Amino acid sequence: MSLLPRAYHRQPSDGSASAPHDSEGNHSAMTAPASDDDRVYDPTGMCGPDTIAARRELVGKLIALPQIQTATITCDSAPLQIEGALSDGRRFYFRGRSGKATLSIAESGQSPHDSAAATARTECAPGECTERAAEAVALVRILLAEHDRGEGSPR
Repeated sequence: MSLLPRAYHRQPSDGSASAPHDSEGNHSAMTAPASDDDRVYDPTGMCGPDTIAARRELVGKLIALPQIQTATITCDSAPLQIEGALSDGRRFYFRGRSGKATLSIAESGQSPHDSAAATARTECAPGECTERAAEAVALVRILLAEHDRGEGSPR
């Protein structure tokens, strides 16, 4: 059983029906290890309530960005991996680990995991660049800006 939080979706700004949204992040089967903290991922893979709260915070901050419609954390531990959809419908994949972060964006109908997806890359402090929600959001913003400038390249 995966202990990943469910996907979160931004409320449409046009007042139309809301996309699926789990504002409570219900995770009834979770238990917290004694060493749980506020990291976005837990290297032990135990995902206690503080880790889940940090993930909920990260996803909430990402979908608050005007470019991002949906976001889901797709890995229980390292590396931090996030997949979702941009507001224009294109799919994205973010990965951060070992001092490197990448953001791949696929054209409509394509997978961000395909080699043709445009990928922007940046370096960050090893072991520190993707552990906290604010750090991960800052990296996603930087990489989105690189894509906006046309600096993403095929993998």
